[in-house]
Amino acid sequence: MKAIGLSLAAIVCLSAASFAQALRLPLRYDPANEMTIRGTVVEVRDLGRDAAPRGTYLILRTQVGILRVHLGPSARLGKARPTLAAGEPVEVVGSLVRTNHEEILLARQVRKGDTVLTFRNDRGFPITGRH
Repeated sequence: MKAIGLSLAAIVCLSAASFAQALRLPLRYDPANEMTIRGTVVEVRDLGRDAAPRGTYLILRTQVGILRVHLGPSARLGKARPTLAAGEPVEVVGSLVRTNHEEILLARQVRKGDTVLTFRNDRGFPITGRH
């Protein structure tokens, strides 16, 4: 009887995790986990339904490899997206989160030379239309 109860509990836990993934619950920005990463922009790409979270990403080449940096929902980026281009060195402040497949940096700010583009406030909530 205990084995059946444990099996049912495992199925419920796995089902809840699958359900959360199916709903694509947002990844949480953790200000306590904030870090600064430097790299070179490989490309700026909009990722749709297959990405978690959806939106505009910088594909960034760092000293340790390629990292996807989530800037925010594509429709909300305003003028910031066109100002980032392949080959540019940038410094990104953000919170690293793990999905089922990889680590993604949720960007709060991207510094390009003397220009600072802000995508999230200090608590990690997306800023819309103001950069």
